[in-house]
Amino acid sequence: MSSVRSYVLSVLVHMSATIVFGYSLYWCYTNPDIPTKNPRGSMAWRYKYLTFWDLWLQFIAFSLCLLSDILGQQSISSGFVRLRDIVFNSLALPIGFFVVTTFWAIYAFNRELVFPTGVEKWYPSWLNHTTHSIILPLLLLESYLVRHSSGRQRTAYPLLLLSVVIVYLLWVLYIAFKTDHWVYGVLEVLNWPSRAVFFAGCASLMLSFFYVGVQLNALFWGTEKTPKPKSEQNRRKVK
Repeated sequence: MSSVRSYVLSVLVHMSATIVFGYSLYWCYTNPDIPTKNPRGSMAWRYKYLTFWDLWLQFIAFSLCLLSDILGQQSISSGFVRLRDIVFNSLALPIGFFVVTTFWAIYAFNRELVFPTGVEKWYPSWLNHTTHSIILPLLLLESYLVRHSSGRQRTAYPLLLLSVVIVYLLWVLYIAFKTDHWVYGVLEVLNWPSRAVFFAGCASLMLSFFYVGVQLNALFWGTEKTPKPKSEQNRRKVK
């Protein structure tokens, strides 16, 4: 009975997250972007924001988890399970943690730097919370409910994350040089040395969140010795 309850709970969490993030993406694609003071700042549409990248990552990660539930642990290949765990461990969790914590930290300091007054007209409150709030508790719940094995890839996983971070930072720099407009207001008020420190700090924080995920996995599931991606032991038993 506990296995059935565990399965049902996992499906509900994965389905709810997939629907929420999927609808948020649909809304973004069917509504205008936030206007900028600099007309050239509209370059790259929403793809210039890490929040939008993260929204896609969360949608993909939870969709893979849902598909894993539907197909069944014993029916899916180990390669699919590995892909699911790579996306979750290397990208969805650390970047999701980063987006939520940094957004609200900067918001508390000066909201005009990340979410200017009046922007709700183009970015409603519910969307702000689906992209900057509920991600964190969902990731924590997922870490508790399902064991996402990192196997022996403790080096490859953070390297994948770092590669994505570097690509995004280069993307931000390219947009800035191309349009003379910084994606984030906080970068507008910093000089170049401060921007370099800010970028390095962001990359370091994301990497630290990866290791937070590793520790959460160890806390909830114990230290991994041999990965068992298809075992039912990878799902939390609910009494």
